[in-house]
Amino acid sequence: MNQLVLASGSPRRLSLLRECGLDPVVQPADIDERSHEGEAIADYVIRVARAKAETVFERLSAAERQDTLVLAADTMVVVDRHLCGKPANFAEACAIWRRLGGCWHEVWTGVYIMSATSARSTTVNTRVWMEPMTEQQMHAYWNSGEPQDKSGAYALQGLGGRWIRGIQGSYSNVVGLPLVETLSLLNAMGLEC
Repeated sequence: MNQLVLASGSPRRLSLLRECGLDPVVQPADIDERSHEGEAIADYVIRVARAKAETVFERLSAAERQDTLVLAADTMVVVDRHLCGKPANFAEACAIWRRLGGCWHEVWTGVYIMSATSARSTTVNTRVWMEPMTEQQMHAYWNSGEPQDKSGAYALQGLGGRWIRGIQGSYSNVVGLPLVETLSLLNAMGLEC
């Protein structure tokens, strides 16, 4: 395989891949990311990742498809079976922070990689403990601009890391892409990482 396409506009995913020596072509997929009623979280993140990969793969020419791997991922924060996606506004962010504060939550990522002849996928789950925020901290954090485009309304690798007391599992998964698992899939698909 000569070309890797990242089916995501996430600057964090791109940065993580570049830190591993990869330089994918970025082609975000605009799909419906709503969950289905009763859908298990592992099924949800893989379904969305697969839909992203297939959407981008379909855009490729027949010649490009023969020599391209498309990598897609979807990350979701979950606490007590409640999905905490990207907040639409400050009120939604506050509701998420109140739900996450003072307990463990899970960060799930589905990774889906496809070529013209095969596909591989995995899910990764990381547990994170977040300290509660004060009202003043919520306002200041929201005004920083960091939480607006993040599942769970925080960035572990950024200012949001100040409230993270503990993590069990993959750090890079919480950032947006579980690297060990992703690189293993890419290697299995013929791309040396």
